[in-house]
Amino acid sequence: MPRTVTALRDALAECCGRHLRASGGDHAARHVTLDIDSFPIRVHGQQPGGAYNGHYGDKVYHPLAASYSVAGHYDSVQHGHPLGNGFVHVRLRPGRVHTSLGVLPFLEEALRLAQPLGYVLDLRLDAGYIQGEVTDWLSERKLRFLGRIKSNAVLDEWAAPHLKRPPGRPPRESYETIVELGFYQADSWKHPQRLVLVVVDRPDPVTGQLNLLPDYFFLLVGWKPQELTAEEALAHYRQRGTFEDRLGEFQQATGVHLSHDDFRENETELRLALLAFNLVSVLRIEYEQEGGSCFDLVRFQRDALKGGSEVHQTLGAADRVRGAARAGVLANFGPLLAALATCLALPHAPRPRAPRLDAAAKSRPPHARVAGVTAAESDPRRLDTRCGGKGALPNRSVPPHTHHNPRLPPTRRPATIIGVVNKTG
Repeated sequence: MPRTVTALRDALAECCGRHLRASGGDHAARHVTLDIDSFPIRVHGQQPGGAYNGHYGDKVYHPLAASYSVAGHYDSVQHGHPLGNGFVHVRLRPGRVHTSLGVLPFLEEALRLAQPLGYVLDLRLDAGYIQGEVTDWLSERKLRFLGRIKSNAVLDEWAAPHLKRPPGRPPRESYETIVELGFYQADSWKHPQRLVLVVVDRPDPVTGQLNLLPDYFFLLVGWKPQELTAEEALAHYRQRGTFEDRLGEFQQATGVHLSHDDFRENETELRLALLAFNLVSVLRIEYEQEGGSCFDLVRFQRDALKGGSEVHQTLGAADRVRGAARAGVLANFGPLLAALATCLALPHAPRPRAPRLDAAAKSRPPHARVAGVTAAESDPRRLDTRCGGKGALPNRSVPPHTHHNPRLPPTRRPATIIGVVNKTG
């Protein structure tokens, strides 16, 4: 692979790493989540690989994309400063391909690129990627993951006892029930996976009446129940919606057009467009931090970036008012450009460092610190790695929000079906 193509492929994660380190005290995050999904890019000519996709009902390319966030939250902050987020990897695919085609090589490459961003990595996947080949690959590498699984006759049978509504008049708000169903394993799977049922019973927004049957879906959870409860797993999965918003924002604000006659050139243009999106996102995050207001990307481009290149002559009262308003917009660009210069001045991102001990550990940022390490536990012989490898402290690699909460009242715990059940899926 040419050196320039390799450098451009790695530039997405490099951009994210520089902003994260500049915002978080030159440290990797303790916990990073990767969101994996595909999206359509419409084509209008005879570009190689462009084809009609029945799911989207259009002639498209169908690329795979991976985006990172700290602890699964796209608005994570450290000492009141946003830690950032962004795309770390993308691969262009023809339009007429299945959602999961080529996902394993893509996952392997995305994990390699995202490794310098955090000590512990987990993944959130769309239902199209929850297949035995993928879940077995993740389980054999001891990677934590979370994703929806498509319903089938066996799963519907398991869910049936939990779809009954309680007696009495239904409340105005919706019902939501979370049930631990034990472990599920299809015949083609090598490893059983933890299964969680989520039942959502929403009334009609116009009539206020409930539907004949409630809606429900299933989650496969790659954590043990004592590491991540069913309620926490659902909350963690729902944060994935922000990633889907980012994909839509990229389509709307960037408007990438892949019009080259060479497939690799189109992939290069897509990576350049995502790199531009990452850089503009860094500017927007820093601008919002200084200005104290929120901007969608289109408004930020129009009012801040494009506005900064325009020169207004104050010929009348209207122009003076507009000039004063524009001066207020541009007043925050000094700190913004200083923060961007800090990101660019950082050297190449190193791999995450090993945990510091004793007094040095206290100076580390909270998002990169192993909290609660005692003097007895700080023996370097016991701290081999933070990711649960040989010699790692028990439960120290579990992110803070995934610890089991013993204070949760027993009445709020989900119902549990004990045992491993092997059925055809």
